[in-house]
Order: sequence, then C-alpha cells, then structure tokens
Amino acid sequence: MDNRLTKHKPGSIQELWTIAWPLIIASGANMLMVVADRVVVAKYSNAAFQAMSGTISWWYTIYFTALNIALVADVFVGRFNGSKEYGQIGSAIWQMLWFALALFPVMIGISIWVSPHLLAEHLRKLGLPYMRILFVAIPIPIAAMGALGSFFTGRGKTKIILLTSIVCNVVNIILDIALVFGFGPFPELGLIGAGISTVSAQTIELLLFALLVFRKKNDKVYKVFNFRFDAKLFLESLKIGLPNAIDCFIGGALWAFIIQTAAINASGEHFTILFMSQTCYLATYFMIEGVGQGVGIIASNGYGAKDWDVIKKNMRAWMRLALITGIISFIVMVIWPNPLICIISPTDISISGALVRQTLFTMWLWLWMDIYAFNLRMSLTAFGDTRFTMVVNPLCFAIICAIPSYVGLHFFRDILCIGYSGACATLAFALICFFRLKKRLLQVQRHP
Repeated sequence: MDNRLTKHKPGSIQELWTIAWPLIIASGANMLMVVADRVVVAKYSNAAFQAMSGTISWWYTIYFTALNIALVADVFVGRFNGSKEYGQIGSAIWQMLWFALALFPVMIGISIWVSPHLLAEHLRKLGLPYMRILFVAIPIPIAAMGALGSFFTGRGKTKIILLTSIVCNVVNIILDIALVFGFGPFPELGLIGAGISTVSAQTIELLLFALLVFRKKNDKVYKVFNFRFDAKLFLESLKIGLPNAIDCFIGGALWAFIIQTAAINASGEHFTILFMSQTCYLATYFMIEGVGQGVGIIASNGYGAKDWDVIKKNMRAWMRLALITGIISFIVMVIWPNPLICIISPTDISISGALVRQTLFTMWLWLWMDIYAFNLRMSLTAFGDTRFTMVVNPLCFAIICAIPSYVGLHFFRDILCIGYSGACATLAFALICFFRLKKRLLQVQRHP
C-alpha cells in the first residue's frame, strides 16, 4: 500500500497546500461556528455579547487543553501510516475516544462547582448558564475532531473534514438564529440558545464521523473496531499530549484572567471593542490552524518514515505560505476592516471606530507572530518535543504578555497593551522554537 500523503513531491509546497487547503476551509467552517454565535448574539444585545466574551475564554481554555491531548491521535495515526503499521491506527483512535468519555464526569463537576467562580460578578447572570452548557458538552467535539477526525487527517484525507464541517455549520447557523431570537416553534432563548445550537451541531459532527470511520472496509485494514484499552499507548499519548495541554491550560487561563480583568477595569465600550477585535482575530485564525495541521501531518509522517529532509523541506514550504497568510490577514484586519467591524458590532451600543482600528492592528500583529509560532510548535510536536514547549510558551506569555496586560488594564485602563504584549510574547516563543527545531534536526541526522 502506498503511504504517500499526496501525488506531489514529499515536503513540497504543493504537498502542503494539497493537505492544508481542505483543513483551512474546515477550520474556517469551525471558526465560522464560533463567529456566527458571536455575530448573532451581538445583534441580540450588547449585554449578552459581553457575557459571552467573559465565558468563551474559559471554554477555550478547557476545550483546547483537552483537544491538545486528543490531537495526539493525529501524531500516532501519521506515524503508523508513515511506517506502514496500518493495523495500529484503530487502537490510536480508540485511546482518545476513551479519554473523551472519561472527560464527562470531570466536566459535569467543573460546570457545577467551579464555573460560578470564573466570571466577573456582572457577567454571571447571563454568562453562567451558557458556560455550563458548553462545559458539559466539551467531550463531544473532543471525540469528533480530536479522536475520530484523526483517522482522516493523520492519513492526509482532509476533504472529509471539510465536508462534515460545512454540514455542521449550516445546522449551527440555522439553530443560532432560531434559538437566540425565537422563530416559529422555537422560543427566544438568547445566549442559552447560542449554547444549545453549538452543542447540537457538534453532536451531529460526532455522529457523521462515527458513520464514516466505523465501517467494515476500514476495520479490515485499520482495525477501527479494536476498542481495547491499551494502557501503554494511552500513557504514551498522554506523555506527548499532556505537556501541550498544560501549556495550553496555563496560557488560556492567563488569557481568561486578562479578559476578566478587562471586564472589571475597562469601560463597557472598551470591553466590547476588545471582544470584537478578538473575534476578528478568530475570524482569520483558520488560515493559521489549517496550515499548521498540515505541517504537523507531514512532519509526523516524515518522522515515522525517518525522512528528515521532508521535514526541512516542509518548513521552507510553510514559511512561504506564512508570508502569504500574513499579507491576507493584514488586508482583512488592517487595510479594509470595515466589513468585519459592521458584521460583529452590537447594534445597541455606540463605539469608537478609531479605537477599533487601533485594537485590530495590535491583534493583527499578534496573529502574524502566531503564524510562525504555531507551525514551529506543530513541527516540534511531531518529534514528541512537547515538554519543552510546555515550559517555554507559558513563561513567555506570563512574563511578556499577562503581567504587562494586567498592569496596563489595572492602572491605565488601556486595552491596546494586550495586543502589543501578546505579539511580543508570541515572537519570543517562535524564535525559541525555531532554534530548538534546528537543534533537533541536527541531532536525529547525526544519530539516526
């Protein structure tokens, strides 16, 4: 069986783009789900929009913490595919399905006892019910994208991810409008309706993936019905994924702390502008995430095949795509941001256009640095070098971003400090990862 990812030369920009473009669109579709929630809620009321802003940062913290563990299935599927050990792929997927299942009681406990203490007091009335809905349902997208999705992404079959994402987005948008505002037989539920629509779309995504993965023809080659708990593989997955998860948790918690600080210290107008700018950041982040996943897939397969030249060629390829991504995001966020601003602006509050543009520029700087940091981190993950990033990334974020942001918000009520300090922290992390990756490549070439 041919284990090449595409018909193109391994490590080439053509190979990366062939793998990445469906992931870019799929990531864009997933981000559209998030952005659609925010747009619909913004048009509903600014109070609900602000409550969502305080809530969603905590959801991201826990969701991406768990997802960073589950996405290790991508690494193992890529390695097994690269080494032609196809019968091991099903077991790699199932270990993360067991992980997702084990999350349910944990998330129920967090939603009941922890969530009330995570929000600024004036955000709790509207934000807490929404937070609890999203928290309890976190295992659903973890099982879908983190576990079952890896069956396709780890083998470079990314178009299926695109199609399922499109279906789920259509469902989410329709339910968003119906449940937030109330339509026909659906009651007006406001922010709670946005939570229900998101969870419903995620559940449909999980069911679609299950139908596509658990087939007899897949079991014949990949043993997808091998649901046996493999303690060795599970612990090895945790060993690789846990450092990235801890890194993500610390960074996410620090960001959520910054958001709560802004909610308490910034004016209502400035807090809304900050969340609008972050939404614009997310609206363009799909380009980074899609390419980064492609980078990780190629690097993991190169690692499995012990083809180090592929990883180096892959790095040169994604750097060219990173430049293009930076230019496109600059146009959308800085040169011509009006369409995004009009879509995301709440209808019941007057905001300063000048401050929105200044905040968007700082967020673009942060996004631009993140392009390089994310791809370098995904390359290091293919080597299993996640303990290093676990230590370095939170240190950079805490020292260079979180502390200056707290000082700027608490003493000067300045929201612009957040974007500038975040960009500096991400640049520092990217540079450190670059030199670390060069060192690892030299090591494996000297001692294969």
